[in-house]
Amino acid sequence: MAIACRKIDCLLVQYSTDYVFGGRKPKGYNENDIPHPINTYGKSKLYGEKMLKKYGKDYYIIRTSWLYGKNGRNFVDAICEMAPKRFEIKVVNDQFGKPTYARDLASRTKEIIDKKLAFGIYHLTNEGVTTWYKLAKEICRIKRFKTRILPITSFEIPRPAKRPTYSILINTKIKKSRNWHKALIEYLKTNG
Repeated sequence: MAIACRKIDCLLVQYSTDYVFGGRKPKGYNENDIPHPINTYGKSKLYGEKMLKKYGKDYYIIRTSWLYGKNGRNFVDAICEMAPKRFEIKVVNDQFGKPTYARDLASRTKEIIDKKLAFGIYHLTNEGVTTWYKLAKEICRIKRFKTRILPITSFEIPRPAKRPTYSILINTKIKKSRNWHKALIEYLKTNG
């Protein structure tokens, strides 16, 4: 795609992920930090970034994290689906990141394009850091689910891929987005 866009002088927007980082910086990662992925997904996304930099001309690489929205499977919808059916749900409380509402990601991407900002890498998330456990608790509070949310460690849930402990993306290039909590309330109110 990068080569094709270059040939026809077309802008290319590529979405990437917080998983390009290793997750060892508690304060998070800015756009200039050197990626060091710890799983295959992160490595594949970083490879895509490198190929775009090598073959592209006019492009934005937009890294985001913990994405949820109307279409596609995501954590917020999974909790909303499970909570009414279960007495308790165990959720990891030692992974930190920034939940991002897809609608906010889309509108902020449009803003970057419309303002013709400098090409390159941008971090675009909703603001505020949380854990999956705290996010699940907040979903249940907003939706008034009575389900108990229990904190556990990453080691208690065996996963095929290692997850970064700190996948916090710091945006240093554009005005910050709204807080994840406000975005979550809007999403839950408009999407059942």
